[in-house]
Amino acid sequence: MIRIAEQRRHACSPFDAKMKRWNKKTGRYERFSPGERDYPALPSRLAQQAVAIPTTHFAGLTYCPCAAELTDRSELPCVYLVEASAYIKVWGIWPDQDEGKREVGIADVVAVRESPFRLPARFAQELYDAGESGMGYVGYEIEFTDGTRQAYLTGNGLDFVELPQGKGVGDIVKAWPHEGLRNAPRQTPDFVWCLYGKK
Repeated sequence: MIRIAEQRRHACSPFDAKMKRWNKKTGRYERFSPGERDYPALPSRLAQQAVAIPTTHFAGLTYCPCAAELTDRSELPCVYLVEASAYIKVWGIWPDQDEGKREVGIADVVAVRESPFRLPARFAQELYDAGESGMGYVGYEIEFTDGTRQAYLTGNGLDFVELPQGKGVGDIVKAWPHEGLRNAPRQTPDFVWCLYGKK
């Protein structure tokens, strides 16, 4: 059985070098160190498949947003495939240590492909380049060929989007950073992290 760390999702900002975590036992914030991890390298078959998926870049980190087929033949439609040492430099906490994240092991992934929920890379990159709308969150609107817009609200991972009925990614013509926060924004789909090590 594939184990995915299921946790409550919330917006989370990138790593602060003086990171502290709330300790439920002591009732106060305390210094936190994530510790070192040794993740398996990205298998060559997955590396070849990932090359076909356009990446995005945020805070010096390269994201490969994809769908992943698992060894039990199930599929995760929204997965961030990311190199582990780069990930920890930016986020400062491993996915299984963070209440707001979910993770699947690279050993449980047999194939990756373009996600059906993928916001086209050029629009996602424009939003990353525009920065946060507020502390730990991003608000934006996307505009479609018919002139209508849909507002979204998400954390710092914004490559995945659930479109209104009848709309496809080919209908998107523009992204509007920091717009639509008062226009009943939709949440974006839940996603899963999948980290791998260097060879």
